[in-house]
Amino acid sequence: HGVDVDLSHMCNLLHLDETSLLVSVQAGIHFEALERQLAERGLLVGAVPPWSRVRTLGALLGAPRPSEASPRLGRFVQTCVGIQALLPDGTEIATRLAPRKATGPDLMHVILGARGTLGLITAAPLRVERRQEVRRSAAFQLPALPAALSAARALLVRGGRPTELSVAAAGVLSLHTDGPEPLVAAEI
Repeated sequence: HGVDVDLSHMCNLLHLDETSLLVSVQAGIHFEALERQLAERGLLVGAVPPWSRVRTLGALLGAPRPSEASPRLGRFVQTCVGIQALLPDGTEIATRLAPRKATGPDLMHVILGARGTLGLITAAPLRVERRQEVRRSAAFQLPALPAALSAARALLVRGGRPTELSVAAAGVLSLHTDGPEPLVAAEI
């Protein structure tokens, strides 16, 4: 038995602190919409592959997928620095921004990735970063999927850290990188 909850009206950017590079947003906002709003201010939020950009913030945090990790930036849930949530008994909670080594129970990490079973994420503050000066993309057609996977592995083993890296079943290796011009030129 389950309960469907519609968060489509909870799609607002609540607060943006451009000094601390933190944004608080409601869980019903789609990643694409958040990305557009931040881009207007020269900011961006963690890397998410194209096929996950249609997901909501609540889905990205509550039910993360292994494919949503970036070689350079890590898992998207790592951008989350706190949550607001409803527990199953209706209690509202809000975790405070605190250092990782703070003492006490870490309710945020109990609820992140729990697929809504331990609480419903309603909003979250996320780390954002300033848009880099250069962003480049490249795609390579390899003979088959095993060759593309081997090339991706070789890139990572040798220290390459693109912002986004994906391999398609047709043997296409795609990567995106951003940063200062010399770094981008070295990555692509």
